[in-house]
Amino acid sequence: MGGDQRYVDFNLKERISFYNQQLDDAKLVESNYVKYFQDLKQHQNELDQVTGEFIDPSVSKIHRSIYSSRYDQKYLNDKVERRMIYQVEPLMAMAERVGIPYKKALLDKIWKLIVRNHAHDSAGGCNSDKTNRMILARLVEADQLSYSVVDYLTRKITESDVSYGENTITFFNTLPYPITKRVKFQLSLKNPAFKLMKDDQKIMVDVEKIAKEYHGQIKRDTSAYRDDDFYYKIDCSARINLPALQWESFDIVASETVPALLGNTTDKSISDNHFKIEWVDGKLNLTNLKDQTLVEDFMYIEDGGDEGDTYDYSPAYKDQVYRLDFKDAAVNTRKGRVTSQLILQGTWAVPVDLAARAENLRNQQINYQLELELDGSGRINHELQIHNEAKDHRMRVINRTNIYAKASYADTGFGYIKRPVVDPHLKDWQAIGYHEEPTAIFPMIHYVNVHDDERSVSFLTKGIKEYQITGAQNDRVALTLFRSVGYLGRPDLLRRPGVASGNQFTYIPTPDSQLQKEMHFKWAIYISKQFDPAEVSKEFMEYAVTNPNYQAQDLNQFTNTLKYFEMHPLKNTIKAQPFFELVDRRITFSSLTKSIDGTADLIRVVNLNKQKVQIDQLINLDKQYYINETDFSGRIRKDLGYAASIEKISFQPGEVKTFKIAR
Repeated sequence: MGGDQRYVDFNLKERISFYNQQLDDAKLVESNYVKYFQDLKQHQNELDQVTGEFIDPSVSKIHRSIYSSRYDQKYLNDKVERRMIYQVEPLMAMAERVGIPYKKALLDKIWKLIVRNHAHDSAGGCNSDKTNRMILARLVEADQLSYSVVDYLTRKITESDVSYGENTITFFNTLPYPITKRVKFQLSLKNPAFKLMKDDQKIMVDVEKIAKEYHGQIKRDTSAYRDDDFYYKIDCSARINLPALQWESFDIVASETVPALLGNTTDKSISDNHFKIEWVDGKLNLTNLKDQTLVEDFMYIEDGGDEGDTYDYSPAYKDQVYRLDFKDAAVNTRKGRVTSQLILQGTWAVPVDLAARAENLRNQQINYQLELELDGSGRINHELQIHNEAKDHRMRVINRTNIYAKASYADTGFGYIKRPVVDPHLKDWQAIGYHEEPTAIFPMIHYVNVHDDERSVSFLTKGIKEYQITGAQNDRVALTLFRSVGYLGRPDLLRRPGVASGNQFTYIPTPDSQLQKEMHFKWAIYISKQFDPAEVSKEFMEYAVTNPNYQAQDLNQFTNTLKYFEMHPLKNTIKAQPFFELVDRRITFSSLTKSIDGTADLIRVVNLNKQKVQIDQLINLDKQYYINETDFSGRIRKDLGYAASIEKISFQPGEVKTFKIAR
């Protein structure tokens, strides 16, 4: 027996005995999870099969818009999880191979901080402000700890590397396959005239910003600063190649000229070899240069009232929904050899609260900056920064796709799910006794996709967790940026009639959940000919996983949290060592961790497809290891013996496999 605020039943045995005397066709037993699942397995052929998501509110409230509550917490949680899975754990495995101990206890500490925020309402963000502050505090601690691990390992490895020396910068690839991508980095140099070299080849670099900085002892009288104590901090980006799970050093060489900054132009458009984006009279048009298709007004912002609570979105009783475009924006374009940026700055006018919205009074300004970026990756990168000062509203980005969607596709824990764009009971939900309106608002982890027979459009997000297919022809994907609400629970919502959630007997104000603060939103669009879940997941990793880097220099002691402090390199110099490479891209990387007993590395991969996949060559290793295939708990399922590769293996639809690579 379970439920919210359920007390402990100390008389459980007596109650079981009592009800067993009343039951004729069933018997109750006291059990545990292990025995329960063992019994399920034994009787699985006798049981009914039930499929689906189980999110119909037929017997209780489901809160199908909780995915956008407390965006700030969801974004930070997403950020830390990404760093742990795709940076920290692989970096620790890479570091251990060159003699730096694997700190599993530290990993466990960070994961426990994260997981403590995943309990029930904590993950949803539907709590009192005091509780949410505790959740944020744990996330901030996990963020700082995980970031410091990355800082420590990249510095320790770089300063111990055989190629370490003056005027080098080292980049790390923490993914198990080679990458060619644009990376952002910062250089600290005495002279801003430089060029980046690799094996006598000049690397093309865009310089976004050059700032003159002081690195001497600070003084009250800045006129006493010596000219020799200044240096230049240079923000750059470059397209580089990196091998799987390795690092490489690049040379920073003095040059006769200072690299040109990204050029500001009067153009209202940017392009690369994939797309062209153009600002025309406050609207953004997107041209796919591969097939010359045009999507006019492909993106805008929608702002509507939210008279819901921290559990659910619900439109205001007296609502006004506004389309927010970029008509009055200041437009700036910056073009380089690696990237092009279209930057829009301006203000949007929205009602300050529900009372103003009821009167259609747009009396609150929201400052924004939207940056669209093309870098040759085949993705359109977006970054929106706003300062929210309004209350009780929901803001979404509306994306036109020119695809008349019959379904949406979003990633789940180890796969993806197909969902209808309109719930079949949207019109009769009250008549059939549903506890809330089954609006087709759905969750995603990292992406949502729509596609037809000719093209596929995927939206890759960092922390945005909610979407809905909208438009008269279901041709638009709405990503919920955030919801701003002021109460833990409210009764009699338009979408959820009846008692309040959380607490039925009193209003609990949550002013912090109005999110009246600075917020950043990051997402990308990936367009291809057909939907391939493994390909989309790979695109997400390359988009969302940054490449750590470390420059050999003493000018700037604050490039990361640990640079100011002394650190001893390893006694013996090291160099990057290949470990393994995921060869077949139909299979998706899930994680790289160390076994509980510390004797092996665990490589987890998944078949995201709905079809069986036969693999000739899955993983290549740097040498022979003793390999076992295990289940999630570490129990051996299959002995693969000594091998330098994992090959001739099949995956069932959605199957997850874990390989134990003995040290």
